[in-house]
Amino acid sequence: AKLDISWIRTFFRSGRQELPERIPECLFNDRGEFPVPVISVDSLELERLEHKILISGRIADDNSLHLKLNYIYNNQTFSANSGRLAVINNKFYRRDEEKEREFEQELAMFGFETDNGELVLKNAESIGIFLDRMVGLYLRNRENIILDGFLTRISYGGNGLPDLNVLTKCLKVLPQSYLLDYKFFSGDFNIDYKMLLKSAQENRQYLLLKNKTVTKISNDLRAFLLALNNIAENVDDKKHTFEIPRFSAAYYAKIGEKIVGAVPPELQSALYLNDVESVTHGIDTMNGEFAHHFGNAEFEFKGELRNYQRQGVDFMKRMTANNFNVILADEMGLGKTIQVLAMLSEVQKKSDNPSLIICPASLLTNWEREAAKFVPDMKVIQLSCANRDSYWDNIEKYDLVIISYAVCRLDIDKIRQNEFNYVILDEAQHIKNPGTVNALNCKAIYSKHRLVLTGTPLENSSEDLWSIFDFLHHGMLGNFNSFKRYYNNIDENKELQNDLMMRVAPFIKRRTKKEVAKELPPKQEVVLYCEMAEQQRELYENIRKYGNSVLAKMANDKTGSINTEIFTTLLRLRQICCHPQLVPGQEDNLCGSAKMELMQELLQENIDCGHKVLLFSQFTSVLAVIEEYLKENSIKYEYLDGTTRNRQTHVDNFNNDPEIKVFLLSLKAGGTGLNLTSADTVIIFDPWWNPAIEMQATDRTHRIGQTKMVNSIKLLVKDSIEEKIYQLQEKKQQIFDGIIDNPNAVKDKFSIEELKFLLQ
Repeated sequence: AKLDISWIRTFFRSGRQELPERIPECLFNDRGEFPVPVISVDSLELERLEHKILISGRIADDNSLHLKLNYIYNNQTFSANSGRLAVINNKFYRRDEEKEREFEQELAMFGFETDNGELVLKNAESIGIFLDRMVGLYLRNRENIILDGFLTRISYGGNGLPDLNVLTKCLKVLPQSYLLDYKFFSGDFNIDYKMLLKSAQENRQYLLLKNKTVTKISNDLRAFLLALNNIAENVDDKKHTFEIPRFSAAYYAKIGEKIVGAVPPELQSALYLNDVESVTHGIDTMNGEFAHHFGNAEFEFKGELRNYQRQGVDFMKRMTANNFNVILADEMGLGKTIQVLAMLSEVQKKSDNPSLIICPASLLTNWEREAAKFVPDMKVIQLSCANRDSYWDNIEKYDLVIISYAVCRLDIDKIRQNEFNYVILDEAQHIKNPGTVNALNCKAIYSKHRLVLTGTPLENSSEDLWSIFDFLHHGMLGNFNSFKRYYNNIDENKELQNDLMMRVAPFIKRRTKKEVAKELPPKQEVVLYCEMAEQQRELYENIRKYGNSVLAKMANDKTGSINTEIFTTLLRLRQICCHPQLVPGQEDNLCGSAKMELMQELLQENIDCGHKVLLFSQFTSVLAVIEEYLKENSIKYEYLDGTTRNRQTHVDNFNNDPEIKVFLLSLKAGGTGLNLTSADTVIIFDPWWNPAIEMQATDRTHRIGQTKMVNSIKLLVKDSIEEKIYQLQEKKQQIFDGIIDNPNAVKDKFSIEELKFLLQ
């Protein structure tokens, strides 16, 4: 049998010794010599020497890092596994085995594995971290570390791995893009873009190169590469070129700001694409108000613009002149319509094609009226009539065409046969869902320029933003699926939020009332018109004609008395304007209400912008319909009419709870005695005979204690009794309250002629 004397092998770190059975003879070889060198010593207490650690390394063909450890005692080198003793000049010394093992254990814990006498590290990221950080840390904290030439060179003497370098230059400015030559390099070694992008997508910090070196991908460069992948087109790794679309130039310049050499001079100017200060020329100061006149324009603009509005006009002109389509996202009440009309007054005459405005049906009349007021020289047509085909066939005769989203759906084939100068979408939430008919139709229209108007904060939904920009600049934010993947957790990720805003910010102009408060009056009153749909108009006309027949009988009455039946007719007409279902016998009428649609648009926009709204109506039946809408849409509200008890509790709830955005109030209950300064927007749903009552309603919020600008919006139906009431208010300026509740009290205040006027 053969024996293994383990204590000898362990002590000397020798290999396994196979010995015959006769133990005394086993200790010597055939020549009578001991199997390991034997040196006589004077004492068994051996001296312990200090040592240095010599680390040698290499990168193998499989891209693994191999290390070999040697320990130096008194300038003599010993391998890691060569025993516990050092023999120097025929004298034994004890090696510092504890510290040798400690260092080897550190390397093992880092991830090195022993293979054929070498320590091997296979993970590329671990190799990078070791060379970039650990080597330097060892050199700083251990005075006994020595690197061989390879490790010194590859780790830059322990000073950390170099960042990958970038160099781009603009080869050509193309009509729609910039052609860039690129170079990603480390030392003399160039790296392909696609390989580098793959590393960035895998979130790697280090890259092992074919020349047996390692380079570092900085956090800034990795972010740059991931963002670049969203905008780079026609990447050619053989020619080392890619293209940056013109609409992405500002974003490219922004993401490359921190990367030396990434942004060529031709794209540096894109950083100032949306520099407001550079476009404030042509603004005059008049009596503290900012104004600008367009007297020399082809179409004279009959109005004045405030400073921020002039900047908005200049922004739209400058950007579209450079083939950038944009969003005017000013908060509601800051005059987006006026700014667009002012811009069109300057640019439309230069085009052979008309401009097209697409808006909700509830805003058609408002656009038509504003155009007639501010650009009266323009040939404007609003197409909501039944027989529109003949107009589309000769649409080039007009300067401005106004249609609803519904008409756009119905007439898309006709619309696509024409080309427009501008296509302008008002209330952009109508195309927020990219797969809807509205969105697809609007994107299919041919135009030179595109413009979007919205008062809703665009950061509310990244997917809505994608759809809007797909209309403005198709492909700018990539395809929808890749966009959703890239911005998957944008709600929780600030970096992604900032990245998306960098991409779109140059194309958005948004001002809030708070930002431009100095230019605004403390109270702003606006009248918005809407137009009845066909069925609603038919019902209205039937009752109006009946009222005229009653009036004709009254005119033939020699007593000159006014029949109370006529006041019931006026009431029915006003109810139809609010909603046909309010009329007795019409409770199941499904024709809808143009004014309700307009109110819903206004409410949603104000809520999205963080405003609190007081909504007044003389009819509690109207408030009930609105209340149902609020419940269906989970909008928190307060309610107060003549039957409400504990009025102050409801007022306090509204004023103190930021989640309650809407307060519904009837005329009698809300006209006096309430302090609602937490609100800054008042909607008068239906006009009252007495303008002083409307003023009282607005004064519920516009009073002492109010710190914000108050916006008062009056909703009127075009070509209806409401419009006549409004005209009568301005004409007579006298009290008409009580006409509905107490007709007999006001019989003397109306003449037959005035009643005829109301029923026209």
